[in-house]
Amino acid sequence: MKKDNIYKDIKKGGFYRPLCFKEEGKIKKVDYDMEEYCDLLVEYMESNTDQIETKSDFFASFGEIVGIGEVIQNVDLYSDKELERVKEQKRKKIYRIHNRIINNKEKGSPNLVASDKTCYLFLRKVEKIFGRTLLTPINEEIPYCFEIKYIYSLLAQLIEIMYTSDFFNYVPNSKNYQGKCYENHLMMIKENIKEIFDDSTVQYSIWQEIISPFNIIIYEGSYPGIKYGDIWYQNCKELRFFDCTYEIAKNNYNLYNKVKEKLEFDLGNSREEVREEIKKCEEFFGSSSQSEKLLYCEKMLETLKTIIKKKFDVEV
Repeated sequence: MKKDNIYKDIKKGGFYRPLCFKEEGKIKKVDYDMEEYCDLLVEYMESNTDQIETKSDFFASFGEIVGIGEVIQNVDLYSDKELERVKEQKRKKIYRIHNRIINNKEKGSPNLVASDKTCYLFLRKVEKIFGRTLLTPINEEIPYCFEIKYIYSLLAQLIEIMYTSDFFNYVPNSKNYQGKCYENHLMMIKENIKEIFDDSTVQYSIWQEIISPFNIIIYEGSYPGIKYGDIWYQNCKELRFFDCTYEIAKNNYNLYNKVKEKLEFDLGNSREEVREEIKKCEEFFGSSSQSEKLLYCEKMLETLKTIIKKKFDVEV
């Protein structure tokens, strides 16, 4: 099998279920990052091209580095036949593990698919050797843990294309106007929230607070969509600096003083208080080399993760 076929074999993984096994008499469930693991495999293969030409070479080489099967400490003590036997053992073990964690096969025949516990111990070794995070324990005491991660991923996707779409106006990285697409995207997220969470629950109310800025940006075309005291402001006070209130106060204090009751943020009751607040704003933007809008997108994603952790106790 040539290298291009090995790539195809590694990257064909799709849906998979978390690992589940008994440990000390208790059921243990652990999620694993298959995409991260597959990326690691590709990186390993690309850095060892002189040793890997076939799928068998790949399995044997990776099994050796991870310490699967019999450890060869002194090659000179092994005959060619014995070395081939050890390599074949490693190939089979990696093959069984990959059948479970990449190909999502279930254990039926012991010779074809590794147990979930074997896969867990294997991935722990991989984490330690390569310094990558692959495993995440599943805490089933947290209701809707995976549903929360799913809704988060949909909102994170919106934030990630916010900058390249010029705040949900264009197809990312183009000047092709398709604002309606983002209205549809947000509506889909709302429908999924409604499908998963009962509208009388606290979780549902929290999600409504979370999507509020997206409603304002997408439907009203108003940036940044943050309001004093809302869930975003509570978790990242710096988001207030993106509001036009600061620009108005900086350019024309008298105008600010005249219209401040209509603005989202009150910068103070005196010229000195307002000046101090403007100084904080300037220091905030001065500490970053990013453009204002790109910095806003980064802060929004960072804050969304904080909100999910604080409100739902879920790491994303």
